[in-house]
Amino acid sequence: MFNDKLRITLDYFDETRDNILASRGTTPDLFGASLPAYNLGRMKNGGWDAEINYTNKIGKSFNYWLKGIVTITHNEVLYKDEVKRAYSYQTETNQRYGQLFGLIAEGFYNTWEEVNDVNRPVSAYNSNKIQPGDFKYKDVNGDGLIDQFDMVPIGYSSFPEKSFGLSFGFNYKGLDLSVLFQGATDYSHLTSKKYNRGWQEDGSAVAYLLDRSWTWEKYVAGIATDFPHVSSSSSQTHNYQPNTFWIEDASFLRLKNIELGYTFSSKFITRMGLKSVRIYLTGNNLYTWSHMFPGEDPEIPTYADGNYEPYPITTTFNSGINIKF
Repeated sequence: MFNDKLRITLDYFDETRDNILASRGTTPDLFGASLPAYNLGRMKNGGWDAEINYTNKIGKSFNYWLKGIVTITHNEVLYKDEVKRAYSYQTETNQRYGQLFGLIAEGFYNTWEEVNDVNRPVSAYNSNKIQPGDFKYKDVNGDGLIDQFDMVPIGYSSFPEKSFGLSFGFNYKGLDLSVLFQGATDYSHLTSKKYNRGWQEDGSAVAYLLDRSWTWEKYVAGIATDFPHVSSSSSQTHNYQPNTFWIEDASFLRLKNIELGYTFSSKFITRMGLKSVRIYLTGNNLYTWSHMFPGEDPEIPTYADGNYEPYPITTTFNSGINIKF
């Protein structure tokens, strides 16, 4: 449109696949052998892609452009060979692929009166040794016991359902600039042991957890806390269960790349016997906006029950010169 200044591409897809290789989940352990994968999975995928390009110029020398890309997808597991669950909300069939499950955290127990309340649900974890500063979980099935049967779908999966990118730039009398933003939303991460425990198995401490953990003094003073009380990793399994508190919104927006360059005029380089000369400076992973813990990269896959140390996002700068003879 507009004399080819604006171009829009839209793609819509809706597909159902079957005969997907998957492992059987209903074979009892008494069978005593590992079965190969079978063509038994069925799954539905749908969504759309949009790409918008706009190019224009101001005067004779200033050319600029803008490009946006958006992808919105959703999938659903139509069939998975899994054992019949005691509660339908725990089945993975009819959920999105990779859906995360966990307990619903409803804050903390702040006083011994709350802990010793006869109506408090019994925790199947840590031998029900609850104290102030521990998570308060929702008894989903109402049986008076907090256990695996209270785990429900929480958050999204670790695969983003929405991703997007925006790039723009210009060139003017040899000077050129390009900028790229990228991001994603509607997906989740479960924190690793390195982030939800004050001390690790090797005895090392996570300093920011210690500073922001629940204490009686902070509670009395009305100071908000972000984490349960600190305990050794081997004694407080109640707080370490997958739950809505430990699930992170992995949505992010990243300034992925900036490149600034200058191409010397032909009159200048012709005298040197060259065809073209361009110098440039680039920067990658310059800044990321996200809600995740410090040091975590939202583009790194989640490790729900792992004990990994996240590798910090690396910012790099490069400069160079392109010479054509």
